[in-house]
Amino acid sequence: MSTLVRLLACGVSVLAVAACMTQGPRAYPLYPDPEHPRPDSEVGILDAPVAVMDGQEVSDKGRTFALPPGCHAFRLLRTIGENGVGTGTGYVATLPQRIFTLDVRPGHSYSFDSNVSPFVASIGSWRWGFSDQLSDGSVTIARECDGTALPSLPERLIPVKGSK
Repeated sequence: MSTLVRLLACGVSVLAVAACMTQGPRAYPLYPDPEHPRPDSEVGILDAPVAVMDGQEVSDKGRTFALPPGCHAFRLLRTIGENGVGTGTGYVATLPQRIFTLDVRPGHSYSFDSNVSPFVASIGSWRWGFSDQLSDGSVTIARECDGTALPSLPERLIPVKGSK
């Protein structure tokens, strides 16, 4: 094999591995017939620390879920946290224990967003909210099934292109 062919083959292999690594974990399917995966364009993806979704315990299924379009009810985990290993920082936050609903649309990605200001000697702040990312890259407020806006972080929102 020529050197050029070997270099090309090596380059293609590196690109294939890199593409697999950047995709992240597959969303856990919470739709009928999960043996037949659905494309993201047919489901909504929720990335959030969920304990219960539509009455089903899912805390051991990861934090990314593929949901069929429609109304879904969920409860968040009781607490989340992070340990800044080697930095002397970290936090534990208690999440609200009410039932949220989410109006899931196909092709949308919903995220639980948080913003932590540095904690020093128990002083700091932590804020959270949800966002809805559309396929065009715009980020808007996620909505409950009755149309009410879910809590959001305003700095996370990116207007829809062409709107004010």
